[in-house]
Amino acid sequence: MNQSDPTIQIDLFCLDCGYNLRGLTGNQCPECGHDIAYIRTHETKIPWTHRREIGWFLAFWKTVYFVLLSKRRLWEELCRPVDSSDARIFRRVTLVWIEGMILLLASVWAWIDPQGLLAQCWKMEPHLTVIGFLTLLLGLLAFFITTTRPPRSFSRYCRSHETPAELCHRAMTLSIYAAAPLAWLPVVGWLTFVIVWTFPADRLLVSMWRPVTSLGMVFLDAYLVLRIFSRWGIDLTLLARHALQLTPGDLWAFRIGFLLAWFATAAAIFFLIPLVLLYFTIIYLSLTG
Repeated sequence: MNQSDPTIQIDLFCLDCGYNLRGLTGNQCPECGHDIAYIRTHETKIPWTHRREIGWFLAFWKTVYFVLLSKRRLWEELCRPVDSSDARIFRRVTLVWIEGMILLLASVWAWIDPQGLLAQCWKMEPHLTVIGFLTLLLGLLAFFITTTRPPRSFSRYCRSHETPAELCHRAMTLSIYAAAPLAWLPVVGWLTFVIVWTFPADRLLVSMWRPVTSLGMVFLDAYLVLRIFSRWGIDLTLLARHALQLTPGDLWAFRIGFLLAWFATAAAIFFLIPLVLLYFTIIYLSLTG
């Protein structure tokens, strides 16, 4: 036996064919011949798991970049054991970060721009403004809590394809990390705030250009948000492809499935928000009128 290739003592799986490599001494999968030298490191490379050594803040953003910078990095972690409790903590921190930054952004915007829409709503109807904003925050929180869970289709495909339980567990755990790009959503909001506040249209541009400027900002925000969500979806698809060994037809069904789940969740939650606001508005007007 070559000393540089010790026997693999734990369950590691080939990312091309899903073959269990336990007991293997070489650097090629005996099932498909794929090079497996990169899986010799059994310790996970996800920075979040080292947060106690490098600090939570640095570990959080290193993990975000870990997922964003390379499509291959995340699904290569299928080869190594991962801790689901670490992933759940990362998910909670991400949600707190998103909600906290949205709340802070709205507060700063209302304070700096007293003539803006949010500030004017606060002056006219403070109670309804608070109720509406909290309802929006709770709606966003409900959406992200629901969609950042491991997709149910993972469990269904694992059973139907007889995927090893450990490999399925790793795929479901890594699907939580796949939502890391969402950490950039507040950054998009702050970027919009800085651009609008630093370069106000009424100072720099004549009136005829203001709609063009506003439309450009809307398209920029929409592009950045779509890029964030598309990267999330791509990572989920790659995890499903390499962990579950799906056929092209199953892979398309998986893509369509989680996209429909996202849209259905968003529609259900954000359809309720106007209803709740309408309900409280009617009560408020009846009490004050």
